[in-house]
Amino acid sequence: MNLIQLRYFQTVCACGNLTQAAELLHISQPSLSSAIHALEKEFGVDLFIRQYRGMELTAEGERLLKMSRSLTEDADKMLRIMQELGSGRHILRIGVPPILGGWLLPRLYAEFFRFHPELQMEVLEERRSVIKQKLNHELLDLAFIIHTQPVGSDLRAVRTSELESGVILSRKHALAGRESLDFTALAEERLVLMPELFFQSELLAERFEKAGVEPKVLCRTSQIYTMLQLVKKQQAVGFLYQEMIQEDPELVFVPFQEPMKIQVSLIWKENQYHSAGMKELIRHFRAKGPAN
Repeated sequence: MNLIQLRYFQTVCACGNLTQAAELLHISQPSLSSAIHALEKEFGVDLFIRQYRGMELTAEGERLLKMSRSLTEDADKMLRIMQELGSGRHILRIGVPPILGGWLLPRLYAEFFRFHPELQMEVLEERRSVIKQKLNHELLDLAFIIHTQPVGSDLRAVRTSELESGVILSRKHALAGRESLDFTALAEERLVLMPELFFQSELLAERFEKAGVEPKVLCRTSQIYTMLQLVKKQQAVGFLYQEMIQEDPELVFVPFQEPMKIQVSLIWKENQYHSAGMKELIRHFRAKGPAN
């Protein structure tokens, strides 16, 4: 068994047939079939049930797929680390929730990356649960998350900001002059929200339920630009963090009567390889302290 055979096996699993897998791997179908047969012969088990329309994993194949992923991920991680050490070039793979990206990343560049030209940033914008999963598998080095509770015992964190969530409105909206709003005031408004599994959506759903209000959702989107355009054209009411729209002259932020404040933290897996770039970014935020 070798890593190439395992990668071939994983590709067949992903494609479900040898023809597509061979095309994706840029090898001949007989070569791919031979590699799979070699694995089966070495292990003494059938990994696939061969069918007319494709390949179906056996129970033994399912077991190998699960175990092989950690091996190939570890190999990819080792290769990346050693190439970076050899070249002196460091790429920081950073996870960011979509709602934070447009606000956070320019500040991250201005405050940190422009002073570290040896570092490059590779960004994954995904919801919090996906980010934490990839962090645990070390497919990300660091991540920024939004939270109200501790991040978990298997992760380390440094708080970077406190943000306040509230209602965003066009300046022409009838509610724009209010000092604060409760959720009953939004009962008849059309709303633009983040997708259901996003952290902010979960917090808002709890508040709507507590107020006994069924929200009238016009649409859900993870694209902040789309949300802002709907709000500016008075087609919907949105929800964002005050710090993200305070420079936009067309928009008004109105806080909730019961404030909704969240923390932004930089997190990382405790027991993992820490590159020089990771250490620098962590040191930067520890020295800077939380910002509002």
